[in-house]
Amino acid sequence: MKWYDPLTTCDSMFQGLTKIIKIDFSEFDASRVENMDSMFFGCSSLTSLDLNNFDTSLVTSMSSMFSTCSSLKTLDLSGFNTSLVRDMSNMFSECTSLISINLNKFNTSSLTNIFSIFSGCSSLISLDLSNFDAPNVVKIAYMLKDCNQKLIYCINDTKTYKFESSLTSFKKIVQIFALQIQIINL
Repeated sequence: MKWYDPLTTCDSMFQGLTKIIKIDFSEFDASRVENMDSMFFGCSSLTSLDLNNFDTSLVTSMSSMFSTCSSLKTLDLSGFNTSLVRDMSNMFSECTSLISINLNKFNTSSLTNIFSIFSGCSSLISLDLSNFDAPNVVKIAYMLKDCNQKLIYCINDTKTYKFESSLTSFKKIVQIFALQIQIINL
C-alpha cells in the first residue's frame, strides 16, 4: 500500500479492524504525527507489526495504542523516540498473547501517565524497565494488573521518582500494584 501525505494524527487509524493480520508500513511517513492514541486498538487478529520505519519524534500521546491486540506475541519498539510522549496509559492493556516487548530505548522523561500500561498482559514473561526514568509520572495505578504471576521484571533501583504519593522508590510503587509478581534486579 502506498501512503501519501504525511499525517499529523493516527488517532484510531486502524481501531476495531478485527480481521486485519498484517500491515505494511515500509513507505509510511510518521514524521509529522503527534498523536498515536488507539492506533491499533482492537486489532485482535494482528499477529505482528514491523514499526522500525516509524519516526515518533513528535508524538506526545500513545494512549491505548496497542490495547486489545490480543494476537500480538512480540513487539520491538526499540526504534521509537518517545522523548515527548506524556501519555502511555493502557498502551499495551489486554494484549493477552504478548510474550515480550522491547522498550530498551524508551525515553520516558516526559511521561506523566502510565495508568494500566501493561494491565491484562497475562502472557508477558519478562519486562525490562531499567531505562524507565519517569520523574513526572503521577498516574501509575493498575500498571501491572492481571499480568502473568510469574512475570520477571527488571528495574533500576538507583533512580528516584517523584509521585503524588509519599513513596519515592519506583520499586515500591511497582510492588504495591504487582503484589504477586516477582521483582528482581539484574
